Amino acid sequence: MPRKWPLAQRVTRLTRTIPRGRWCSSAAAAAPDRTPTWFPPDCWFTVDSRFNPEEDLDAELDRLQTIIADAADEIGAKGTVDVTQFQPAAGTPSDHPAGVALARCVEEVRGVPARFEMCGEILENRWYDQLGIPAVGFGAGRLDVSHGPDEYVDEDELLRVAAVYALYAHDIRG
Repeated sequence: MPRKWPLAQRVTRLTRTIPRGRWCSSAAAAAPDRTPTWFPPDCWFTVDSRFNPEEDLDAELDRLQTIIADAADEIGAKGTVDVTQFQPAAGTPSDHPAGVALARCVEEVRGVPARFEMCGEILENRWYDQLGIPAVGFGAGRLDVSHGPDEYVDEDELLRVAAVYALYAHDIRG
């Protein structure tokens, strides 16, 4: 039977310190109940964390690398970290013309003013931001349960979102 690797426990504890609304996943935190996973003697896993503008990206990477190095040292294992993406946070202000247009479409379809909130899960926006392209995310469902075991989307909300997208596309084309 595989032994519980201390890294699983440490990464699981780390995921519990991440502010609500940020997404972090790994083999150690993938179980629906967020219990530590059992690792074989040789394994690999990924950690994907998205950062908000107020967070220090370098400090968070250093914290994660320290946790991995300490856990590997604790059991006499070799631990390595390969960073495949290292992107700063990005955001388009809600008063940008793209945000204003989206808000107008949302209100027209839903009949209530749009509500903007930070969503750390939209990695594509970071790439657009680096190119100077404004980007906003919009979709069905609730951020507080997205990408988790209790995620759900109301079917009527999917239809409303489709209507907002259609209206937005029409509006921005002129």
